[in-house]
This record gives sequence, C-alpha cells and structure tokens, in this order.
Amino acid sequence: MKKIKIVMSFAFVMLLVLPVVAWAQPTIPDASEARSVSVLYGDALSLARYAFGLAFAVCVVLIVWGAVGWATAGGDEEKMKTARTKLLYGIIGAAAIAGVLTLISIFGTFFGLGQIDVGFFN
Repeated sequence: MKKIKIVMSFAFVMLLVLPVVAWAQPTIPDASEARSVSVLYGDALSLARYAFGLAFAVCVVLIVWGAVGWATAGGDEEKMKTARTKLLYGIIGAAAIAGVLTLISIFGTFFGLGQIDVGFFN
C-alpha cells in the first residue's frame, strides 16, 4: 500500500509539472531578431574589456609585489630570485595583454567591425 501511495503521489506531481515543462519549449527567433556580426563583436569587446582590465590589474599587482620583494630582499639571493621572477611574469603578462589587444584591434579594423575601446590605450 505504501508503494502505491508513492507512485500515485509521483504521478500527481508529474501531472502538475508537465504543463510547466511544455511551456518551457524555446521559440525559434525570426530573421529580424538575428544579431549581426558587429553587435556580437561589440558584446565580445565589452566582455574582453573587463577581462583584460582585470588581467592587467593582476599584472600591475604582480609587478609591484615583485618590486617590493626585491627592495626588501636585503641581499638574500633566494628572495631576489623570487622577486625577479614575479617582476618578469608581471611584465610578460602585461606585454601579452597589450599584444592580444593590438591583435583584436587589427582584426576589428581589418574586417570593418570597429576597434576595442580600452581606456588606457586611448
């Protein structure tokens, strides 16, 4: 009897949920609602602007952290080596970010989509 109650309550819940599942069917957008490549490119640039800004901030923090570590090493070779590595990674990261932003800008200009609008490059 207990199994029958469980099955009946499961069936009842499924009957209540079934219309909600049917309403969740996606609609096919009209061609007029299709997004153009330039709009998608603009959305990607907005996302890239925040991601590259965060990455650049991490690079700056890494450079400052390495510089402070180098200044406070006091002649200890191991601390200076660690600080030098942090400085090097921060500089390489900043250069890589600048290079990728340059490539994105060249790509956008070449295909006529516009350039990336990042505050520290304008």
